[in-house]
Amino acid sequence: MLRKSVNRQSPYGTLAWQMKVSRELVLESTLRPHGRPRKRIVRIRSYIFADLETGKVLVLLLSARDAEPAP
Repeated sequence: MLRKSVNRQSPYGTLAWQMKVSRELVLESTLRPHGRPRKRIVRIRSYIFADLETGKVLVLLLSARDAEPAP
């Protein structure tokens, strides 16, 4: 932990103290991870419904985010 703070030139201490000091000294970027954010994997489920009388087909695609309840 100490090595990470030295290498990143970020405050060392408890998380609350790090946040407070980094805001005061404008060092917020030293607390964030390096590089680009990882790509988010979205799982998609598909459902196919067919009406045999009319011959119509309905394809329903749901991502994992669609299945979660709204806040």
